[in-house]
Amino acid sequence: AMGDVAMSVPVVGALRKQYPVFVEGDFTLLEAEHPCLFVYRRTWQGKALLVVCNFSGKDTPWQLPKEWKDGELLLSNYPQHSGTLLPWEAKILYLNN
Repeated sequence: AMGDVAMSVPVVGALRKQYPVFVEGDFTLLEAEHPCLFVYRRTWQGKALLVVCNFSGKDTPWQLPKEWKDGELLLSNYPQHSGTLLPWEAKILYLNN
């Protein structure tokens, strides 16, 4: 619902302040050819973010890359699971290498 999106705006704003990689990091688009997914990585000073969004009303197969298995889940609109992205699922993961 729209309220869910509006409520997450302050959360994302707070994350941007707490994790400078949100704004300072180098942007790399991943899954560029996928018709339903928007996936990108930001890296900065040994830190990395992975943003994954399923812009589809259907379950979409997708596996978390191995290098992200120990990533900290900063934000998600579904409980943690693997193997597929649920309809309209979005998540942000963080790595501090």
